[in-house]
Amino acid sequence: MASRLSLRLYIFVGVFVLVLLITVLVISSGSSVGSAETSIIPAGVAVNRAIDAAMHGGIYGGLVGQPTEIRGQVMTYGEALRFVDGRPPDPNSLRGKMSDNAVWLIIFRGNVVEHVPGAPGDPAKGVPDIPPKDVTHTQMAVILDANTAESIEMTMISPQRVLPVNSLSVLSLPSGPQLPTPTKAPIKTTAPFATLTPAPPHP
Repeated sequence: MASRLSLRLYIFVGVFVLVLLITVLVISSGSSVGSAETSIIPAGVAVNRAIDAAMHGGIYGGLVGQPTEIRGQVMTYGEALRFVDGRPPDPNSLRGKMSDNAVWLIIFRGNVVEHVPGAPGDPAKGVPDIPPKDVTHTQMAVILDANTAESIEMTMISPQRVLPVNSLSVLSLPSGPQLPTPTKAPIKTTAPFATLTPAPPHP
């Protein structure tokens, strides 16, 4: 009788330990997956992706040559938009609904050229055609998803707008002659680029 009780006790303890081990493994596995999905990409990857997006973002222009200064920081999308636009996004807009998402804000200083398309005139009123022209800027902002390095949007900064870039960290150029794209995620930038008008300084 005692041996049967001991055998049952051993079986019970064994099953309990097995269930406990499986539970621990499941929890730790789920935890590791969650942390991988929310990991912030390193600054070097962010700079590399931002340079590629700024140089090859579309027909409306972008960064020409290597930047003379790079600054950036991880923040929320809402904070990045406030930094660049001078005001928070509309909470009812898509941007507003994404405002808590983590992003990399990268600010380039250098030779930034915007290709402004021409427009037809009105011969009947004596209005001539407006030819296309290039407008030179000295700063450009790139906002990336901080988890995937996907380019969300880019903005050419008007020369009249002074951004408080000294509050951002100084970032280094990628090493080596090439500037490879670290991810194949598509660029979601809308065109044409938004050229900012002067805005009041941040409070």
